[in-house]
Amino acid sequence: MIYEVLLDGKTLYYPGDLQCAVTKAKLEQALNDSGTFECDVPASNPRYNAIENRRSMVQILKDGREVFCGEVRESEESLDMVKQIYAVGELAFLYDSIQPQGRYQDQTPLQFFTTLINNHNAQVEEKKRFEVGVVTVKDPNDSIYRYTNYEDTLTCLRDKLCDRLGGYLRVRKADGKRYLDLVTLQDYGTICEQPIEFGENLLDYACNASGADIVTAVIPLGTRLDKSPVEGLDAYLDIKDVNNGVDYVYLPAAVEKFGWIKKVVHWDDVTTPANLKKKAEEWLTENQYELLTLEVNALDLSMMNSDIDSFDLGDSVNALAEPYGMDAWFPVQKMTTYLQEPEKNKLTLSNTLKKSYTQQMASLTNELDEKIPQQSALLQQAKDNASQLIQTATNGYIVLNMDDKGNPKELLIMDTKDIDTAQKVWRWNINGLGYSHTGYNGEYGLALTMDGSIVADFVTAGTMYADRIKGGTLTLGGYSNDNGVMQVRDAQGNVHTMIDVSGLATNNIKVTGGTLNINDNFIVDAEGHMYAVDGAFKGTIESSSAKITGGYVHIEAAESTDNLIEFKRPGTLVQMGTDGLRSVADTRELAASYSAVSVRDTSADTIAQMLSSGKGISSYGWESYSDKRLKHGIESLDREKSAALIQSLRPCRFIYNYDAAGHYRHGLIAQEVLTAIGDEDWAICSEYPDKDGKTYYALDKTELIADLIAAVQHLNDRVDALDAQKGV
Repeated sequence: MIYEVLLDGKTLYYPGDLQCAVTKAKLEQALNDSGTFECDVPASNPRYNAIENRRSMVQILKDGREVFCGEVRESEESLDMVKQIYAVGELAFLYDSIQPQGRYQDQTPLQFFTTLINNHNAQVEEKKRFEVGVVTVKDPNDSIYRYTNYEDTLTCLRDKLCDRLGGYLRVRKADGKRYLDLVTLQDYGTICEQPIEFGENLLDYACNASGADIVTAVIPLGTRLDKSPVEGLDAYLDIKDVNNGVDYVYLPAAVEKFGWIKKVVHWDDVTTPANLKKKAEEWLTENQYELLTLEVNALDLSMMNSDIDSFDLGDSVNALAEPYGMDAWFPVQKMTTYLQEPEKNKLTLSNTLKKSYTQQMASLTNELDEKIPQQSALLQQAKDNASQLIQTATNGYIVLNMDDKGNPKELLIMDTKDIDTAQKVWRWNINGLGYSHTGYNGEYGLALTMDGSIVADFVTAGTMYADRIKGGTLTLGGYSNDNGVMQVRDAQGNVHTMIDVSGLATNNIKVTGGTLNINDNFIVDAEGHMYAVDGAFKGTIESSSAKITGGYVHIEAAESTDNLIEFKRPGTLVQMGTDGLRSVADTRELAASYSAVSVRDTSADTIAQMLSSGKGISSYGWESYSDKRLKHGIESLDREKSAALIQSLRPCRFIYNYDAAGHYRHGLIAQEVLTAIGDEDWAICSEYPDKDGKTYYALDKTELIADLIAAVQHLNDRVDALDAQKGV
């Protein structure tokens, strides 16, 4: 394996060349990252003085094939006349342009990707430009909605396409042009025929897992069932019917080594026990390791009978670990290559991308309208993308699969020569043509079969005629005629129902079964119940009964209204308006407003009021219960003691702090009353908090009436005694 380094097309390093020599040469590569190269260049190197920051381009060739190309960003000269250079890969050119503010709606990934690249190319010089390459990532609806807001182009691509759609950026050179591809992980590299067998040492290389993460048995649960044997709990499809009455699958070797470690895994979309069991078995051997990250170096691989030079960035590698039951595929996510110290080379296997950049959260302030491409442009882009995919195929094997008699029975085009190891497979036989990215026996997601069926995730066509379209989502407009329109006609061609951007127009509306649901905000179910999250009702609403549970009722009026809400029945009336509440029952009336609460009896012309000033008014005074049957512990007051208490109190006059008018009032001070009564258990004073949480004493003056009576009686007793002494 020979690595050669070029500086602006001329040799900077070649193994064994005494002049074209460098030291400490290290290449770092990672998926969706520009990659870096650094080395030390001695003054004796012929290219020493040709190194220029932001101008010089570095290429690294592996056996004559380019594996890195980038621009020198830093070169620092030391005292011993050695230049330390640092170069970043071509993806970093995308940092040098800014995407303007914009809104992109109803676009395919290819269209949005093309727009971003065109914006970049318009801002940078020739050497930093890219041609739009292959795009294989898909959006579930083939219609994305994105904003851009002054992000650099690389951050924008990573955030709005790679992260959200599972895409990977790949720089590719062909016909003297630099292409930028946006592909899925399966399309990025090749399938390595050389597996890595970790054996029992798997966890020694795992960066993010331990023995606690290993599962040896799984209980799979599928779709939720309508009926449950346990009241109050949901029931789910299980595998007992296809697994000898047992609801779990397990790995015998793993159980023998680690014991029983069970886990429940849900597949809500699986509706048959056989498929559920298959998914559980696949999960045990592959999917439970999908988040595992493995780091191995060249020495480790040599001990596993593997050659690190046989792996490239993005390649899919079969990782085996028999005791763990692991038989999973991992992409080469990251590689570190020491050009002169190959024993230190390292690679990282992981299905989880580790980002080395900071995602920017943009403040979206402006929305720009955009012109949606017409159908012809969309179709042409699909053709161009298909042409790119086919024309850029750089590897593959054509294999004739024979029957038992040696006759060819089908044609195979695969990414490896071996049917058992191939992952990308085109298979053509008497029953049809199909493509699988999960191996010869895998699922064929793209197929043309002899029964007249076409199976595909996406179909692009100019015009399509069909007797019926079943299932899935039907999207109209955007690409073809700006605003989509759907019409339902009768046998004579008359339009009875039409749906367009303005809404639904029909001769009549009929919903049979189920519910009528508008954005989960307005729902009418089959029983006639209506649910409205928010909205306006106009006119009159009549109902025999109404119930509001939880939440609140909000009624807003533009001006003062006496009766926003009325409750009526014979003899009674309750009205609520913006100025208060009024309740009437026969001749009795309760009214509450901002200034007062009043109770009135119109037949006797009596009233009781509590005013906002704190005063109370009553036609006949205020009363409180004094029935003996409501009391216990009744004792007569000590007349002399009551007289002494009354004598000790200090009548005074004062002004309340909150009285803006400054009027004097006569009364007592609560703290002085408390001091006078001492430790006696007497509820004459209480503490109440104000709106700020501060507590103040309140004095119940009516409590002193009994003591005043006792004091008068005591004085009367003394008068009687004096009169008796005088013989009166």
